[in-house]
Amino acid sequence: MDGNICKFVPVREGTDVRVLNFVYEKKPEVLAMHRVQSYAGLYLVVRGEGTLHINGSHYPIRGGSIFLTFPLQQYYIEQRNGLEYMYITFVGQRMLSIAERVGLNEKSMLRTASEELLPFWKTALNNSTPGNIDLVAESVLLYSLAHLTPEMHPFAPGDASKHKNISVAGRIREYADAHYCDTSLTLSSLAEQMSYNPKYLSDCFSREFGLGFREYVQSLRIQRACELMQSGVTSSKEIAYLIGFNDPLYFSKVFTRVMGKSPQRFIADLKKQNQHNETPIE
Repeated sequence: MDGNICKFVPVREGTDVRVLNFVYEKKPEVLAMHRVQSYAGLYLVVRGEGTLHINGSHYPIRGGSIFLTFPLQQYYIEQRNGLEYMYITFVGQRMLSIAERVGLNEKSMLRTASEELLPFWKTALNNSTPGNIDLVAESVLLYSLAHLTPEMHPFAPGDASKHKNISVAGRIREYADAHYCDTSLTLSSLAEQMSYNPKYLSDCFSREFGLGFREYVQSLRIQRACELMQSGVTSSKEIAYLIGFNDPLYFSKVFTRVMGKSPQRFIADLKKQNQHNETPIE
């Protein structure tokens, strides 16, 4: 596919789910602005990286991420590294009820898709026609939600043997790596999802990785802050919100402790270094 593909779905009578369109978006700047929509959307990231900003929270997304936006939510998508995604927009309470059944809600709308979903979406979009697009898109929605049932979620309660190839601490780190920009991320929230005692998880994490969970998350956030500064973002307040800090002053304090200089000084030093590198050699 060389360009965007957008297929609109005609209105059909006798259905409680109405699919509006099925899109392969290769120009993500289209959603790089705040918007509030009256319909829901299921998004599957094809490649690249970005950040989903929604209702004041920030979630890193990359190839394989799948997330649901709800009606009347304010959100926008920040793109990096050639971000591309597909999405289906729809209205109808039945599909939202199914989403709730598999654990997708306005506080937990992001998952990692199974590898088979992406080729399935591409094939479905390519093979759809004006005569069957409504059935195809609704089938894709149902099939995708079926792959996001709680037992397939990394932190679904249940038998730990389902995750025998990765330790409890490893599962925590994987989740932190994917959700460190979420301002609500805490070890207590993970403990609730995993049905473990928070102290037990804290001990597991510290024993396996040699540092505390909070320290690890802060290191991820500071690393991301440095990347944003190096890419040209100069507002420490904006950076704080992008990487998961609710309080810009606290972010500045943590950054200074970790990096040995304030965010403002770090940005100023980067600017001087760039100016020096751009000076022509005579």
